[in-house]
Amino acid sequence: AMPAADLTANAVLNGQSARIDTRLTIGAALLTVAGTAPMGAGAMDLTANLRNLPASLASVADPSLHASGTIAANARLTGTTARPQGTIRLTASGVRVASGPGAAMPAADLTANAVLNGQSARVDTLLNVGPSHFTMTGTAPLGAGALDLRTAGRIDLAMLDPVLTAEGRRVRGILTLDTTIRGTTTAPLVAGTVRLARGGADDFTQGMHLSDIAAELRADGQRLQLVQFSGRAGPGTLSGSGTIDLRPPMPVHLQFVASNAEPIASDIVSARLDSRLTIAGDVSGTVLVDGTVFVRQANVQVPEKLPASVVTLPVRFAGAPPPPKPAAGQAGQATSTNIALHITVNAPQQVFIRGRGLDVELGGRIQVGGTATSPQLTGGLQMRYGTLSVVGQTLTFSSGTIEFTGASLSNPAIDLVATESTSTTVATLTVSGSAQNPKITLSSVPQLPQDEILAALLFQQSTGSLSPFQIAEIGAALASFSGATSGMGDPLDNMRKSLGLDRLGVGTSANGAPTVQAGRYVARGVYVGAQQSATGSGTQAIVQIDLAKGLRLQTTAGTGSTTATGASSGGDAASVGLTYQFQY
Repeated sequence: AMPAADLTANAVLNGQSARIDTRLTIGAALLTVAGTAPMGAGAMDLTANLRNLPASLASVADPSLHASGTIAANARLTGTTARPQGTIRLTASGVRVASGPGAAMPAADLTANAVLNGQSARVDTLLNVGPSHFTMTGTAPLGAGALDLRTAGRIDLAMLDPVLTAEGRRVRGILTLDTTIRGTTTAPLVAGTVRLARGGADDFTQGMHLSDIAAELRADGQRLQLVQFSGRAGPGTLSGSGTIDLRPPMPVHLQFVASNAEPIASDIVSARLDSRLTIAGDVSGTVLVDGTVFVRQANVQVPEKLPASVVTLPVRFAGAPPPPKPAAGQAGQATSTNIALHITVNAPQQVFIRGRGLDVELGGRIQVGGTATSPQLTGGLQMRYGTLSVVGQTLTFSSGTIEFTGASLSNPAIDLVATESTSTTVATLTVSGSAQNPKITLSSVPQLPQDEILAALLFQQSTGSLSPFQIAEIGAALASFSGATSGMGDPLDNMRKSLGLDRLGVGTSANGAPTVQAGRYVARGVYVGAQQSATGSGTQAIVQIDLAKGLRLQTTAGTGSTTATGASSGGDAASVGLTYQFQY
C-alpha cells in the first residue's frame, strides 16, 4: 500500500567534497537536498526541504503503527561535520494514531526549531495536543556536554479518555509543569515543580473513585519531594508526603494517610476506612509498604445468581490471535522493583455481607503480605450476628467465618452455618463458596430429604404438618437454592422485597381460616406486623419479642379471632402471652 517513489540524484565529486542535487517524491511528499557535502571531515553547505510527508509512512518501519497527519522540515547547514552550524525547523500537523482507542485522541501539532552553533544547539519546541501544550527551550549539547533547558506545559488529563476508557478507567485534572534541566547528558539535574489541580481517578471495574486531588512534586536536582498530596475518597480524605532521592540506589520514603475514606464503592464491595501507610526502601531494590488499615464499615453485596439456563460463552473475534500466555515466573513483573507488603487490616465490627437473603455482621483481622504482584492474605473475620431470609422466614446463623487465606480481598471464602434442632432431627443450612458465587447446602442428622430439612429449619415441623401455602414456600426455597428459579422468581417474595417487609406470607388461623401476614423487624429479635383474614373480617396488630431459643413474648390487639396464645376470642381483643415452640 506504499505509494510509488521517484528519485533523481546528481553528484559531482571534487576531491574532498561533492556537489549534490537530489529530488525524491513519495506520493504527494517531496524531499530535495542541494549543496556541498564533505567526503569525510570537512566543510559543508547544504539546504534540505521536506514537504507533505504523510505520517502513515510510519507503517513501513512498524506495520502495526497506523497514523495520519503530515510532516514538513527544512534545514540550512554550514560549518563542518564536527562543528555544524545552521538552522533546522520541523513541523508536524494533525498527527494522530489512525486505529485503536488512540484514534479518538486529539491531533498533535509540533513545531521544533534548532539553531546549531558548533558544539551546541539552541532549541525552541512547542507541542499542542487539543487543549494541552508543552514547550522546551534552552541549550542542548551536540553529543556530550552541558544542559540548560527549561520545560513548561499545561496538560489536561481528560485527553487520555479514549485510551483509558477502553480499560474501564478514567483520570481528570490539570497537570502544570515548570522545570529546568541542567548538569550534563550523563548526569542531568532536574529542578522545578509539577502540580496537579482538580484531579480525579476512577477504576470502574474495581469501583475505585478519588476526587478533588491536589498534588505538588518539587525537584531540587538530587531529590524529588512530594510537597503536597490531598484528595477525597467518598466522605473522607487522603493526604501524603515524602521524598525520593534521585541518586542510586534511589531511596524512597513516602507516607499516605486516609481518614474516613471510601476509596472502593462497587456493586460487590464498599468500605470506609482509616489508614496510615509508609513506603520505604530503594527503588532499584526492594520497597516495603508497611502500615495499618482500620475498617470503620465494609459492605460485601452478594449478587443475585444467574438462572441455570444462562451460560457464559467465551467469545473471540474471528481472525484475532489467542491471548498470549504469560511466561513462567514472569507474570505481572512490570519493573525490577520488588514491592513487598506488610499491612494489617483491622476490622473489629461492622463488616456486613448482604444480598440473596443474607444479613451478616462480622469482625476480625487480616494480614496482607507477599508482594504487590502476588499478595498473600491470611486471617479472616468471625461472625458477630447473622440471618438468612428465605421465602419470608428468617434463619439465625449459629456460627460463621470469612476467610481470606488464598483468596482475593474482593472475593473471600464464606462459611456460614444455621442449625435448628428438634426432638428427632438436627437440620443444618450451610452457605459456603465465595462472596461472588455462594453455595447453599442442606444437611441433617439423621439424613432427610431436602424438603424435610427445610421444613425443620423454617417451620420446626415435618412436611406432613405444613399447610399448602407453607409447602409452596418450601418448593420456592428449594428452587432458589438450586438456581432453577424462573426469571419471575417467587411472586410473594418479590412483593415482600418491593414493600420493604421482612415477612409476608399466607397462613391459617387457629380455626383453619386463611390469613395474610406482613411485618418487619424494627430491632434485633423485635418483630412488628399485622395479620388479616383473607375474607377481610378480622385484623390484628402483632408484636413479637424473642426472649430465648423457642421462647417468645407475643402481644396482639384488634378485631382478630385469636389471642396472642392462639385461643379463640370474639370482637375486639387485646392480649399478651408467652409461647414456647418445640417438636415432639
